[in-house]
Amino acid sequence: MESSNLVSTVICDLDPMGLLAGGAPEDEYEPEIREIEERVTPELSAEEIASLMAGVFSRMFSTEEPAEKYLTAAKGVRDALQGKTVFYETWEKGKVTIVPAVFSAQFVKVMKYLPLYREELPRFRKDPAHIYGLPFYDLPEKEYRGTDRRWEHQRWKFFLKKEQKQIGNAYVYEYQMPDRPVRDEKFAMSYLQLLHRREDFELIWVRLTGSHEEIPKGYAFFGYDISYPPDFDGGFSMICDCMFICRWHGCDSEGTLFAEDFAKLNEHGLFDRKEDALAYLYKYAGEDWTERGWFGIFEVYEKD
Repeated sequence: MESSNLVSTVICDLDPMGLLAGGAPEDEYEPEIREIEERVTPELSAEEIASLMAGVFSRMFSTEEPAEKYLTAAKGVRDALQGKTVFYETWEKGKVTIVPAVFSAQFVKVMKYLPLYREELPRFRKDPAHIYGLPFYDLPEKEYRGTDRRWEHQRWKFFLKKEQKQIGNAYVYEYQMPDRPVRDEKFAMSYLQLLHRREDFELIWVRLTGSHEEIPKGYAFFGYDISYPPDFDGGFSMICDCMFICRWHGCDSEGTLFAEDFAKLNEHGLFDRKEDALAYLYKYAGEDWTERGWFGIFEVYEKD
C-alpha cells in the first residue's frame, strides 16, 4: 500500500470537513490527499504529520484546523510508513507479501457465540465431523470470540421509536455503514438496540496489531484474530472459517493439518501470541483450497 493510499484511507475515515457524510463523492478530498502524500515521509513524527494535514486543510478550506484533530490519523500513517502496521497479501498459494497498511480501530457488532453456534448446528449435523471446534454437540466445546461472528438474517425491530429511527438513519446516511469505521461506543451501543433479538449481539473493539490507538475504558484483550479488515459487521476470519464455523472453504477433512494451531487457541478461540497467529497465517496460505486476499492480524477486545 503506497503512501497515497495510506493517506487517502485515513483522511476518508476521518472525513475532517464532514463532506463524505453529507453525500460528497469519494474523491472529494483528492487535492488535499495528493498534497499531503507528496510531502509526507517516514522520518516525520506523528505530530509533524498531523501539523502537515491540519495546515493543508486549513489553507484549502480557509479555516483554522487544530493539529490535534488529525493526530490519530497521522499516527496511523507514521506506523504504516515505518512498517509497524501491515497487511498480508495471500493471492498465490504459499506466497505471502507484507505491505504497509492503515486501519482505523473501531467497534464491531457481532453475534454472541452460543446463539450463533445454535443457528449453525443443524447445518453441521447433516454431515457431522467431530474435529477442531466445528459444531457437533448441543453446546460448543470451545468458543470463538473474534471478528467473524456475522449472521446473515440480522434485521431491525419492526417497531422503532423516533429516536431509534434517527440512529438508524445515521447508520445508513451519516456513517454510510458498514463501510466507515464506528469509533463512538455510545452510538454503537445505541445501534444494537435497533436489532431484532438484541440480546444475541454484543460489541467488540478491534485494532490492527502494531498500532497505538487507545484502548476504550473497560475493554480487555481477548486475543489475536486473522481476518479481512473488519467493518461494523465484522470480517472473514481464517480462524473461524477453518476451525469453528465453516462457511466458505472449511478445513481438511481429517482435522489434523491445523491440530497444533487449534491447541494454541485460548479460551476465546484466538491466539495469545502474535507469533502463533503469524505462523498459522503462513501455514493456512500454503494450502491450495484456502481463502485468498488481504489479511491483518487484529487485536480483539471485549468489555470486561
